[in-house]
Amino acid sequence: ITSHIEWYLSRGVEVTAVLSLRDRSISKMGKLRDHCSMPETAGEKDELALSLMKEAMLKYGKHSSKGRPTVIAVSYEGLMQFQGVYLFDLYQQLGIKSSYLPAFEDGNEKYVRDAEEYLPSLPSLPKPKEPKTHLLPKKVITVLGPESSGTTFFASTLGAAVGILDGTGQSISRQAMSSDGEWEIQHLSLPWGWLCEEDEDINIVEALVPEECFRYERNPDLESKMAAQYFFKSRKAWQHQQPILPKDNSKEYIQNHQEEQLLSKCRNEVHIAEDSTSWTCGAKCGAGKYDGYALYPQRFSVNITSHIEWYLSRGVDIRVVLSMRDRTISSRGKQKGHCHLADVGKREDDVALSLMADAIEKYGKRGSLAEDVNGKERVIAVSYEGLMEMQEVYLYDLYHKLGINSTYAPSFHDGNKKYLVGINVEKKEQLEQGSSDRPPKPQSYVAPPSKESLLPKKIIAVFGPESSGTFFLASALGVATGAFPSEGQWSHVLLPSTNASSPTEDWGFHQNNYRRAMSLDGEWEIQHLSLPFGWLCKEASNAGAINIVEALVPAECFRYESNPELYPESAERVWHIENESKHKVHRKGEARRNHMSRFSEANAVENGVHDRMRCRNEVHIAEDSTSWT
Repeated sequence: ITSHIEWYLSRGVEVTAVLSLRDRSISKMGKLRDHCSMPETAGEKDELALSLMKEAMLKYGKHSSKGRPTVIAVSYEGLMQFQGVYLFDLYQQLGIKSSYLPAFEDGNEKYVRDAEEYLPSLPSLPKPKEPKTHLLPKKVITVLGPESSGTTFFASTLGAAVGILDGTGQSISRQAMSSDGEWEIQHLSLPWGWLCEEDEDINIVEALVPEECFRYERNPDLESKMAAQYFFKSRKAWQHQQPILPKDNSKEYIQNHQEEQLLSKCRNEVHIAEDSTSWTCGAKCGAGKYDGYALYPQRFSVNITSHIEWYLSRGVDIRVVLSMRDRTISSRGKQKGHCHLADVGKREDDVALSLMADAIEKYGKRGSLAEDVNGKERVIAVSYEGLMEMQEVYLYDLYHKLGINSTYAPSFHDGNKKYLVGINVEKKEQLEQGSSDRPPKPQSYVAPPSKESLLPKKIIAVFGPESSGTFFLASALGVATGAFPSEGQWSHVLLPSTNASSPTEDWGFHQNNYRRAMSLDGEWEIQHLSLPFGWLCKEASNAGAINIVEALVPAECFRYESNPELYPESAERVWHIENESKHKVHRKGEARRNHMSRFSEANAVENGVHDRMRCRNEVHIAEDSTSWT
C-alpha cells in the first residue's frame, strides 16, 4: 500500500487509501468459504495483509510524519451501525460531495449466534483514596457506546494509558481520576445502571457529574457504587422483582463533616445547586440536605452533546470516544448480561445510536459545532473490531488523537469469537449474498468512449483482507463520485466460442464495482483491492506463494503474467470456466491450450497496440525506463 501511494504521487495523482476493518473472525470465515479453503494458507495471507495495512497507517496515516491524511481506516461495523452519518463523514474526509446512500444490509448477522458462556462481572467498589483537591479534572475522556459494545475494554485501556490503572486487569466501573487531577476517564454504556425492566421509560440525563456529586434518586443517602453492589448481590431475582436495598433511613440520616465538605465543593466548584439560575445539575438537582447532589434514575442514558457542553462550560477539556461494535454481537451480549427483554433492549439501542449520531454530527471533526471549540475533534468514533485487528497501531493512533503520551498496550482478547458460528458446508446457500442472476443487456447499451487520460486526477484505493467489506465500501464510493452507476454497469468481455478461431462477445453485468472504475470526466478513480487480490489460492507451496507488487496500475496497462495477451476480465472469465470444467467435463489439455492461444491472439489484435503506447508514454510503464517503475 505504501509503494502504491508513492507510485501514483510520483505521477502527479492525488491518492488516498481507505482501509476496510471488519471483525477478523468473520472476515476469515468469509475468506475460507469464498477465496481460500486452506486455513493455514489463508491465515498467512491475512497476516501479511494486516502487516501491509499497519505499515501504511504508520507512514501515511492521519498523524504520520508525512503530515497528510493519505490513509484512512474505516470500520465495516461502524458503517453498518451509523450508516449515513458515518458514510457522509467519510465523504467529507475524501472530498466527495454526494448524498448517495447504498442499501445497508449487514453481512455479519449470518455469522452470529448466542455466546456459549457469559460470566458477568460484579462492579468493584472504589479503593479508599486521598481526598481530591478539586472535583473537576483538567481533562475528561468519556467512553460511550451501547451495552456490550466494548466500552469497558476501551475505558480500562485508556485508564491504564494515563496512569489511573496499573494495567493488571482492573476496570473502570463508571469514572476514575488520576491522582494529580490531570485526567478523568469516564465509562458509560448507553444506558447505564441496573437491569432493564418491562414498561420502563428510557431516561436521558444531561451529563455525568463527578462521582462525589453523583447519587441514585432512589436512595441518595447511599454512595452510588455501594448501591450498585447491593443490587448485583440481589440479581438472582433477575428482573422480576426490585433489587434489595438497605432500609431508607433518610429521616434519621445525619451528614458527617467529610460529606458536608464534598457537598459544599459540589455546589461551589462544580455548580450543582438547586437554587442556581445560570448552571444546571446534569440530572435532577438534589434538594434540602441533598443540595449539591445530582440525582440519577436507576437506569439512564446520557445526552452526549449536552454532556460535552456541560463540561466545556466548567472549563474542562473533554473528549468523547464512541465505541462501535457489530450490532448483532453487542445485542446478543446485552441480552445476556444487561437486558433480556428483546423489545426494551432494541428501543434502548436505537436511542443510544441516535445520541451517538447526533454527537458525531455536532462535535465530530467536521461537526457543525466543531469550530466553536477551536476545531478540536471532541467526538471520536472507534471500532472494537478495528482495534482487535490492527491492535497497537490502531490504539496508538487513538492515543495521539486524545493527547495521551503512552506506549501501553493491553492483551488483545477478541470478545467476538464466542458469538460466531463455524463454517458449515450444508449452510453455504444461506450464507451466499443473493442470486447470481443478472438482468438482460439493454438494447440501447453503448460502450463508454475512450479515456482522455489513463491517469485520473484523484484516486481512492480501498484495501482490506478478503471478505473484510472492501466490496461494499468501494461500490458506495464509486457511486458517490460518479465513477460507477448505482444500478450497475455493463462491461464488454471477449470469451472463447465453440469455434476456436474466433472469440465471441459476452456482456458482463457488474452490480457493484469490481476492481476499479473511473468517472467519465477523469476526476475520480475508485480502486477496489482485497489483500490478496486475484484467483483462488492454491495448495502447492510454490503456487501459493504470497506475491507483493508495487502498485495497481491503470486498467489499460494491467495484465496477468500467465497470459498477457488476454484482457484481465477475459482471463478471469476463462479461468472460471476452466475451474468449473474440472468438476464437470474433462477436456483434453492440448486442445484447450490451442483454443486459448487462438483466443489470446484475437483478443490482442482488438485494442492492445494502442493501449501499450499510451501506457509507455503517459503512465511511464516501460522496460527500458531508468527513472520510472
